Amino acid sequence: MHNYRYRIKQIILLLTSLVSIILLNNNLKKNIDKFSTDEGYTVAMAFNSISGVDYESVRVGESTRLLAKFTYPFAIYYMNKYMGGEHYITTWYYPGGFYLKNNYKGVYHLMENQDPNIQDFWYAMRFFCGVLVVLSFLISSIFILKNETFIAALVYLLIALFSGSILETLKIFYTESSMLIAINLIIIYYYSIIKNPWRSAFIAAFLIVFCINIKLTGIILTIPIFFILINKRHHNNTEYFFEGFFIFTILIFILFMLNIPSVWQYIEEQLSNIYHYQTGHLTTQPSGLYQLKSILRELGPIIFVSPLVFIIYLINSKLREHHYLSYILLLISVIIIIQLVDSRFFVKRNLTTVFVLLLYPTSIFLGKLIENYNNKWVARFIFFFLFIFLGLQLKDNYTVLSQKSFSENTKEITNYAIVDFSKEIFNKGSNINSMPEEYMLKKDLKKLENQFNGFSYVLVNRIKNNKQYTNFILPRKFNLITRDGPYFLFKRKAISHNR
Repeated sequence: MHNYRYRIKQIILLLTSLVSIILLNNNLKKNIDKFSTDEGYTVAMAFNSISGVDYESVRVGESTRLLAKFTYPFAIYYMNKYMGGEHYITTWYYPGGFYLKNNYKGVYHLMENQDPNIQDFWYAMRFFCGVLVVLSFLISSIFILKNETFIAALVYLLIALFSGSILETLKIFYTESSMLIAINLIIIYYYSIIKNPWRSAFIAAFLIVFCINIKLTGIILTIPIFFILINKRHHNNTEYFFEGFFIFTILIFILFMLNIPSVWQYIEEQLSNIYHYQTGHLTTQPSGLYQLKSILRELGPIIFVSPLVFIIYLINSKLREHHYLSYILLLISVIIIIQLVDSRFFVKRNLTTVFVLLLYPTSIFLGKLIENYNNKWVARFIFFFLFIFLGLQLKDNYTVLSQKSFSENTKEITNYAIVDFSKEIFNKGSNINSMPEEYMLKKDLKKLENQFNGFSYVLVNRIKNNKQYTNFILPRKFNLITRDGPYFLFKRKAISHNR
């Protein structure tokens, strides 16, 4: 019976993660035509490095770029799957990395000149990064379930994955995603029973190097790693344990530095972020109380709930267990808040790390309190609250991508063609047949292009084989104006008479 209940709890955690991936996919497809300049330091520099281009800047740590390189093959697979053309026209040096190298001109250029193929690549990079983040939360919550309580595991997983801050963070591929993964890897390492001392030393060394190379704040995350390594007490029975750990750290650090042009340049550019936060970003804000108010407002209930739960936990003498990781993460969250209070500006996603650092101990302490009081009504209230929270977050953040909602984009346009859209909704549009399943593109290309002659705009639903329209044929003479998932709106390019 115990194993049966444990499996049910695991399934609940798994289903929670799957729902979060569905929401992630929806958010990314809704925002597929939106780009962040910060992703130029992660996604763009990663695929440029793969194609042999040296880094333009190392202001952002290497860990996130390595994460981007890890997800790169999956993103290229997704991109190639939806690319149009045919190799007798495009040659073999057209898809994937070749396309990125020839057509990517920078994030700002991409904002003004939308490219459906690069959008597909960018979406896939963000999606697979988001999946890794979700997976890290799922695995850490399973460890919490095994070692703590089900309520602690569910509160940590569900509140984290469906919080507004993390939903916004996962819309772009940047350092905060690496920080979230790092925190969860630390939690997993904390609970893992590792009998081989050298394996434990290697894992700790990897985590330390990974955290240091995310960004300056990542250095603080090395504190719990050192505590965990020491408390596992492998050094008591293993000769030269710390010497081996030091060698592992140096070797892994060298591997992380392979693409960095200069270690000193890396340190200089990392430290330049301090200058950035102390002088502002276009607008300079007051430090101190002004920033503290902003932090309290952005963090919301967790900043008040966390200390309250912690105080109640400490008052109850029966619950004073040796849970040093929770205390350390609370301390780190306070340190980061103090740093942000002293700054002249910060962006909302900077608080994502603080949110999770507060959420983990809050979940653990709350689970212990409910378990200790053994009050079913309190437990039911927590489950009811989580259910309501999940429902509200799905209601506010899930967008149904439909033809009807996309029709809002056609209110001000005339003379447009539609491909695989409802004539009832787009009654002013002229129907164009779907891309045929069988064709010889080299021979039929001109005829397929001529279907759109005389139209100022074209709307295409990318189903069946319509990727040839959206990702190859139409971009030759039309500009992509907007896109919601599979729905594309193109506008004919202006003809230049300059010679």
